[in-house]
Amino acid sequence: MTLRRIATVLTLLVAAFLIYMGIGFLIDPLGNAAGFGLPEASWPGADASAFLNVKGGRDIGIGLTVLALVFARQPKATGLALLAMAVMPVFDAGIVLSYGGSLAAALGIHISAAVIVAASGVLQLFAAKRQQR
Repeated sequence: MTLRRIATVLTLLVAAFLIYMGIGFLIDPLGNAAGFGLPEASWPGADASAFLNVKGGRDIGIGLTVLALVFARQPKATGLALLAMAVMPVFDAGIVLSYGGSLAAALGIHISAAVIVAASGVLQLFAAKRQQR
């Protein structure tokens, strides 16, 4: 499998996961809050579920943006966007920890996501560099 194909498959998985998570936060915002890693005491009540819907909509939009860049065959732009996006789960991990969530959740959910997104971005940039040759 070529580097470009590996980069594309990993990037498509990232985009699909973002869209999947977004749909989950739109359909069942409070149910999906548990998977974020925050302790139950800090979950929003039903009156705040609109903010979780906002998160869902933004996740879908980000996932669709990544898909658009992939389908436009822009590996450099895709790679740069993914590297920029990799900071989001790092902030999420910090939020989980600052609200009393476990280190395991912060690392296992969010930091692992940041590593996967960043790795996908780096692979896209390497693929773009090879494409220029």
